[in-house]
Amino acid sequence: MEKFHYLLDSDLYTTNTPIVNKFFPTIRAQNTEVHVQKNKKICLIVTGESWTYGDRLMYDSDTVVKSIDSVDSLDYRINNIFAGHCARLLDADLYLSAVPGNSNTGIVFHLPNILEHIKKFNYEKIYVIVQLTSPGRCFADERWSLQNLYWKNYMGNNLGVTKPVNDFYSKGMITMDQWYDLYEYGMTELIKSFCNNITDVLVWKNFNPIRRENLPCSTAKLSWVEYLAVLYNQKFDMPDCNEAGWFDDYIDNIWVLESQSTEDKYNQLKKLENSNEFLKASPLNSWHPQATAHYLWALYLLKQSGWWNEI
Repeated sequence: MEKFHYLLDSDLYTTNTPIVNKFFPTIRAQNTEVHVQKNKKICLIVTGESWTYGDRLMYDSDTVVKSIDSVDSLDYRINNIFAGHCARLLDADLYLSAVPGNSNTGIVFHLPNILEHIKKFNYEKIYVIVQLTSPGRCFADERWSLQNLYWKNYMGNNLGVTKPVNDFYSKGMITMDQWYDLYEYGMTELIKSFCNNITDVLVWKNFNPIRRENLPCSTAKLSWVEYLAVLYNQKFDMPDCNEAGWFDDYIDNIWVLESQSTEDKYNQLKKLENSNEFLKASPLNSWHPQATAHYLWALYLLKQSGWWNEI
């Protein structure tokens, strides 16, 4: 079985990335940055949060990866998460950056650091897979409040909490749906700008749906939860945000946003409840995807990307 062992004959570079997110202040995940070097001509970069990390992976009936307790089985994890499967099928080296509890701000703005490291190795091709998670986490991330110039000009400080520098919204406010659309577009535009000199990039979401077509970079059509629901012939609407507190603590402070009715908030919370109930009941999940789900997701992402067409 050694020929299926992705880490065989490889050198490993590992380190940890600090997280700045008040929703998950106690997480002490190990080996959040892993560079698997196998002297390949291709490098696959995969970045995200706990679903990319492989948190709560089980072997038989034992949980062998549990980031909140600093428990990691690196060899087993890399060989059983979708990132490892994708790299093996692409015959590529792998750079994995996955911080449980991370926000999209943390995921996306860490990309330049990863690419700066990878360019030292002179790969012929570099593919990037970027996970986007729930937008509500950004408001709990200290990096979000740095008021970087991009968001300041695009939607105002903190993505709309204060008036934008330009006059884009001078003629009126926007709906919650429009805010989600702009947030999604802005994040994918940032990813494209950071990945301008690589071979190709694919973006996917774990909890929330892709809201629109023709985004700045390629996206997987289904979120991971939607994909799992399809496998079980389950149909329900996905939430646009997975932090319940977001609807009370944050959205009323977004400067550009119209006032949200109690009914609108209830509808979103009902979608979140349905999604969580499915994840709790799904045999392929223990809140986080298990090994079989990771393998299936790897095949789906590669099919969506067009990088590997053997299936």
